[in-house]
Amino acid sequence: MNISVPDELAEQVRQRDLPISAICQRALRDELARLQAVERTDDIQIVYLADLNIDPDPSTWPGGFEAFDATKPHLVYGRHHEHGGGWTLWYQDGDENMTDHFIPGVVEDVFPALRQARGWLQLVDGERQMAKITVDVGDPSLTVGFTGRWLVDPDSDETRTAEPGYDAGAYWGIALTRRGRIAVYTAHCNDGWPAHLEDYDSLDQAANHVPADIIAMAARELGEERVLWRDI
Repeated sequence: MNISVPDELAEQVRQRDLPISAICQRALRDELARLQAVERTDDIQIVYLADLNIDPDPSTWPGGFEAFDATKPHLVYGRHHEHGGGWTLWYQDGDENMTDHFIPGVVEDVFPALRQARGWLQLVDGERQMAKITVDVGDPSLTVGFTGRWLVDPDSDETRTAEPGYDAGAYWGIALTRRGRIAVYTAHCNDGWPAHLEDYDSLDQAANHVPADIIAMAARELGEERVLWRDI
């Protein structure tokens, strides 16, 4: 690293035989210790606090934090009240109160911490969208319920498949459950057979039993893209 200083200042340093390296290190440490800077990203504000004794909640700072929107998700480096030094993601919960999620790491780990924070917010957002789902299955009919959200809402017209090897009258529904499982509901548009409900560990596992075009619809809702390969 090269450091440029004015000639007058450099001459004073030489006359006093001061250790340049030690001075620079001390100055950098002092600067980092007082650093309070916000980097704005599309979805999360990143706050760097090198002093681990500072409470990472900006609402506790004297006078607040200028130009900082504490109502938006923000990632703070500092000392967590339970876990010690690392990154803390602050965000609003379902009741619009601020809550936190701890991410271990050092200040240089900002990009891995940011990726983890985004993943956590996606998980939280998915849980907020979940509700009680009920379907009728079997013969005689039995109502089964679970908590989750539809990735593919079963519709006798819209969720039938054109894939070969499947009943042309069947239609499908795929849901993500609260426990992270994939629930697959299958019924017949003309009540040709009783509806049934199966659950799988993952969408990949469900793909062994569900048409590829229906799996692709569910994958898009999860932010994934799947290619439908054709033997043509």
